[in-house]
Amino acid sequence: MPVGYVDGFGRGLWLKLPSAVYLAIAIVAVVFVLQNFTRMGRYIVAIGGNLQAAIVSGVPTRFYLVATYVLCSVFASISGLALTAQIGSGQAAINSQLTLESIAAAVIAGVSLKGGVGKVEMVALGALFLLILTNAMDLLTIDPRIQTIFLGVIVVLAVALDELSTRRTKRV
Repeated sequence: MPVGYVDGFGRGLWLKLPSAVYLAIAIVAVVFVLQNFTRMGRYIVAIGGNLQAAIVSGVPTRFYLVATYVLCSVFASISGLALTAQIGSGQAAINSQLTLESIAAAVIAGVSLKGGVGKVEMVALGALFLLILTNAMDLLTIDPRIQTIFLGVIVVLAVALDELSTRRTKRV
């Protein structure tokens, strides 16, 4: 990896914070504005909540589905570049636990795995909570395999609580 890329971007500090923090804040801000203040954001939430209802409502679902996948790919590429810059090398399986952590952050933040429910600012807070939790477990020298089991239990509990609240809402 080029030295400027790794040292300047990946491991660089701006105002005593890593550059990845500013990148994450910028991405969360863009998605927040997109989600809350644009027609596209409303359409994406509607499509995620109920595809058939969005079609019947006149939402051009094919366009917005493709646009959503493109945006997701762009953001995933940016995060991959940032991770590669931090690590200083490119590997296909840098951290297999990232998938579980991503799902856990979303579920903890109240994002429904069925779609249509969730706010990006809450997901950012969920990710921050998980970061603090995993850092604390590292400081307590808890075995990484136990940490993975713990994250899995958190995901299962969060999904169970989401399903329970959904069932209670349907009864009322």
